[in-house]
Amino acid sequence: MFFAVQRTISATLNFNVPADYCCNCGRRTADVDLITTPLRQVRSVLFYGEEIRLSEQFPFCKPCRGSAGRSAFGWPGKLLLIALNSVILFGICIGLLPSSLPHAINDNLYSLNLILAVILTLAWFHQSEKIVQGRTHYQPVRLREAHFKDDRLRQVSLAFHNRHYAQDFANANAEAVKARVLLISILD
Repeated sequence: MFFAVQRTISATLNFNVPADYCCNCGRRTADVDLITTPLRQVRSVLFYGEEIRLSEQFPFCKPCRGSAGRSAFGWPGKLLLIALNSVILFGICIGLLPSSLPHAINDNLYSLNLILAVILTLAWFHQSEKIVQGRTHYQPVRLREAHFKDDRLRQVSLAFHNRHYAQDFANANAEAVKARVLLISILD
């Protein structure tokens, strides 16, 4: 989507964070550190956009630290990568193989190239989004919604990859959950 961000809202969350185990894989090790995790949401309507940037510290073990700032791709990003892969594959086919390809493939080169680009890109995303050894490649805590009134945060909805950590986070912030200031869900 092509739009200009007209308004940016930034805030630091100050919830009680259970810090005795990794929020991604759930391992209880001595090398768990609190890492500031950026939580971002962009809303757009045609050419107007609003960006919400929140941050909170969450515990990560050493192998999971890289996922703290790694946002998952949305559908616009995936479509852009499909288009980019299609152009690259098309260039490779045209530059290297035009005379050696069978006539039926040459006649349908762009269509076959687009299908191959879609398959390869979606396979790559499927592999990178796969949960390996109980941890996710992307951020294990994501911002679903944030509602502001007069530039003050009124409600925030967070989604967690780790079901047990989500429950402990909810218990540690029981008053905010009860007041519906904090909504918690599980990532599918």
